[in-house]
Amino acid sequence: MIRRSRRTVPAVLVALVVAAGCVAVIVSLAQRSAGAREYLSYDTIARELHATTWGEWPVLVTALALLVAGALLLAVAVLPGRPRILPLGSRDGMEAGVPAGDLRALLRTAAKTVDGVNSARITLRRGTVRAVVDTDFHRGHTEIADEVCTVLNTRIQELGRPARRVQVRVKGPEKEPGGGRATEIAAQSR
Repeated sequence: MIRRSRRTVPAVLVALVVAAGCVAVIVSLAQRSAGAREYLSYDTIARELHATTWGEWPVLVTALALLVAGALLLAVAVLPGRPRILPLGSRDGMEAGVPAGDLRALLRTAAKTVDGVNSARITLRRGTVRAVVDTDFHRGHTEIADEVCTVLNTRIQELGRPARRVQVRVKGPEKEPGGGRATEIAAQSR
């Protein structure tokens, strides 16, 4: 059920390069058949290509660039994209999924229900939920981190979404009342 992102950017880039080459050939052929001065002269290009040998630097550089571009395009085609629809727990033989952005928004809302949390940033990576929450409280960062971790774990279990662990970092105010910087506290569950 995991739907992965489409490879639109590489596909559009390749399509634009091929389309530009096709347009250049069509314009050259149209100008040649009309007897007008050619923008890209077929004869000039053919003469330059026939005069070039395989050992020259422009040929080697072009071959290397095409090899790297081909390897990158092949890697993009083979490697899986980032999941867009994440599976939820299946109940009664029925499968369901949730968009990754909606799951992040749901978990962000759940994290904000904890007393003292002003804002939260949620990231989902390979079965790990990471939350960075901001608070104005000068004390109690450990308790806030533990409570956010518990709330997120509970919400994830309610959804049936498998998550190996939840990591929470709490960022406090810039300065403690005594003049020192506030520390970041982290909580983690497995």
